[in-house]
Amino acid sequence: MEQYANYKLAISVDDENKIKELGPLFFYERYQKTFPILTKIARAIYSIPATSVPSECLFSRAGLIQSELRNKLSPLSLESLIFI
Repeated sequence: MEQYANYKLAISVDDENKIKELGPLFFYERYQKTFPILTKIARAIYSIPATSVPSECLFSRAGLIQSELRNKLSPLSLESLIFI
């Protein structure tokens, strides 16, 4: 981590287009042999899609389960039903 924190990045004019295309992954593509563990971590983190669809589906499902007729469900019971 010390080596990563103290690393000086030199960017050429040719690299500017790649930086625009890859964003933060540019560094890890270029220095994957120098920082192999950090590259794996970055790929895992940056591969997570930035979308709200799964959470919207969960809220929708919770709304269908906890209706006016089922308003007395405990939080644990509601969580169990949503999980099922």
